[in-house]
Amino acid sequence: MGATAFIELRDGFKVTGTYLNHPITLPDCQSARLDLTDKRAVTDFLNENRPDIILHTAAAVNVDECESNRDLAYRSNVVATETLAEYVEKHEKKLIYISTDAFFDGKDKLFSEEDTPTPMNYYGESKLLGELIVRKRCEDHLIVRTNLYGWNYQNKFSLAEWMLSNITAKKKIPLVYDVHYTPILTNSVVDCLRLLIDRAAQGTFHIAGSRSISKLEFGHLLCKTFDLSTEYIVPSSVKDLHLKAPRSSNMALSIEKLKRALPELKFSLENDLQRFKGKPCVEAFRTIKH
Repeated sequence: MGATAFIELRDGFKVTGTYLNHPITLPDCQSARLDLTDKRAVTDFLNENRPDIILHTAAAVNVDECESNRDLAYRSNVVATETLAEYVEKHEKKLIYISTDAFFDGKDKLFSEEDTPTPMNYYGESKLLGELIVRKRCEDHLIVRTNLYGWNYQNKFSLAEWMLSNITAKKKIPLVYDVHYTPILTNSVVDCLRLLIDRAAQGTFHIAGSRSISKLEFGHLLCKTFDLSTEYIVPSSVKDLHLKAPRSSNMALSIEKLKRALPELKFSLENDLQRFKGKPCVEAFRTIKH
């Protein structure tokens, strides 16, 4: 979601972006290569640029890779977060930490910010450690739990892009009916962040979709939105995928706290999908030059 925020927050903020492998160049925006696991480089960069708000979107997010390479996950999701939190604590700035929904135990409910996290894999554990650091060190913070889809600038697909790529290529894809979540478009998350920043909000917020849905159901809605056949979707169980890291069967987030904080916003999965399909959303990424 970093690239989406970089594009959309130019209106109202002086934005400086960082990247590791994929440079981003936009008019009126600065960007620089930065390895967030290099504490000295990060500290020097922050002292030079003196940001008032740090939006921390970078993370190791491949769940199975985090399970097998815990050192990478720890350095990316914990050590990097602590370096940013140290700066924010010292200079009394604001840190926005993009977290995850991969914390809960699969009960049939919508999880609120008050529910106790019980991560089932190391990815979830590492992101939870990041949350704990942010809460401990940063008086002014926002922790955002979410599950995103959108147009990815990096050379990889979000779940929705992976679905579209395979279905349009007439390749069969397994989509599970026994994992539920609350997906939301990256652009909608940035809309919420802008308003929360304007209102000086602090604490933990779930920024997620309007309702719980299985990944199979999401695939069908995606096909309906893009006028594609569902014949290449294969209904599957998560057990059939033989994934390395254990997964929760329910990661659905309640957004009641967010609705109270931002009562003017209307959350709709169908509207998000139409926006995902829409020309302005797609073409925003075509303005980025390597």
